[in-house]
Amino acid sequence: MQTFSIEDTIVFYVAVTWENVSEDAGLRDVEWNWYKDGKLVAHLEHERGYFKGAPNLRHMARPAASLGTGHFRAECSIDGHPIASQEFDIR
Repeated sequence: MQTFSIEDTIVFYVAVTWENVSEDAGLRDVEWNWYKDGKLVAHLEHERGYFKGAPNLRHMARPAASLGTGHFRAECSIDGHPIASQEFDIR
């Protein structure tokens, strides 16, 4: 979805894979950033997550009411490297 209402919960899913899928990717730092009009408004760091089996599905949820209305971008980083992002609006 690209547009949410203030009553919705926004869930951001990321499927992660790596070069040698026959081996686990091991422990990785996972961070989730939520931006409103380019300004960081929410940040969450998971403790190191263990990446076993590819693709490995990760997700993060935020109530739209906690972000407010406007234009947003959600971003997932692993070990400090952005791997996925998605833009959306809350009305």
